Amino acid sequence: VTLQAAARGKEIAAVTLQAAAEAESYLAQAERAKAIVPLCVGIATTFSAFALLAPAFVAELAPKVGASIITEIYLICPVFAVLSAAVAALATQESISLASAAIGLGARRFSSSQDVGRTWLSATEQIDKASLRARAKWSSFAVSVLPAPFLALLYPGSLEFRAIVAAAAAAAQAAYSLARVEYTLARGVDAVALKSRCAAISDTYANQGARAGAILPFTSALSGLCAATTVAVVEVLPFLPSPVLQCLTCVAFPGVGAIVAAAASISKARCEVDA
Repeated sequence: VTLQAAARGKEIAAVTLQAAAEAESYLAQAERAKAIVPLCVGIATTFSAFALLAPAFVAELAPKVGASIITEIYLICPVFAVLSAAVAALATQESISLASAAIGLGARRFSSSQDVGRTWLSATEQIDKASLRARAKWSSFAVSVLPAPFLALLYPGSLEFRAIVAAAAAAAQAAYSLARVEYTLARGVDAVALKSRCAAISDTYANQGARAGAILPFTSALSGLCAATTVAVVEVLPFLPSPVLQCLTCVAFPGVGAIVAAAASISKARCEVDA
């Protein structure tokens, strides 16, 4: 029974270590998906700054180019800024999805059957849920393109002013995406650290239980040796001259066996508690 408890503790520790490793894998994937978001923020901010310089640049080129070229020059900066914001939103959605998977990993695995029953999904429901997640990711990419141009259309003024508004709004949108993904990744790091801590504690207790149970085979062998020695000593008792010596001989080996049995009981209790 004691060895079974130690083996059960090691198995539980292995499962917790596996869950912690899987959560770290999801978190690493989330970090990889998030890596492009700061670049998008930098690109959007740069083109929003270039949008402020566009009127001065156009004033230099106005005598040499036509009106269509001037319009394209004004639109270059907001277009690149909006695209950068849209890519940042898409990467943020992907990173948040992976970080949420890292945060929630193990919640069902270590829950009771009643808790799992309330959140159980069939295979078709899981497929539908995955499809909805993919659709939401691309929907967010499409929706993230709209705010900056819509805000620019609401502002009265010339084309260059609206281009500046659109580029600035796109830069703010990219910065918001960066803040969202950093917050979710911070939650993921905290959750993964907690899972790793729990796994380490579980493995430590399992090792302590195995260490406490390691003495049991030795105590069993000693108890058998004491019992066999006691049987053998009974045969030589008539050859001992003193009754006191006979009594001590009769008590010695059973006493050692009792002490060994007490040590085995303590080790058994410690092993079961730790496991």
